[in-house]
Amino acid sequence: MFHDSVHPTLRAYFLLGCAAGRIVEQRSLIPESFGVPAARPSDFSDSIVKTQVDLNLLKTAYRRTEAGLNRLCRYRFEDSVRSQAARRYGKLVELIESGQAIPGRDGIESLSDNPGTEAGK
Repeated sequence: MFHDSVHPTLRAYFLLGCAAGRIVEQRSLIPESFGVPAARPSDFSDSIVKTQVDLNLLKTAYRRTEAGLNRLCRYRFEDSVRSQAARRYGKLVELIESGQAIPGRDGIESLSDNPGTEAGK
């Protein structure tokens, strides 16, 4: 559910959002003047579609994670863990681009409720 000790995966963000949404709804924390809330996605796959997350966006996120980890290495005394993680994200993008890996398999986050069925996305 987390990439490292602090950064949630897409699925973790979805689950955290669902839990927060239930609490807000149960406690009536949104003033009526805001109007009726939009319908929540029915499942993880639906949320991915509604937020327009696709394979290109996932690759961009992995590249930015790789760059961020490499940048952090400059500010830390011990950077081997972050360097390894950065290389892993870079390798995942290479595997996606070469068609050797797809979301839901091969260490890549799933973009659906049925991991491993996402070829061609």
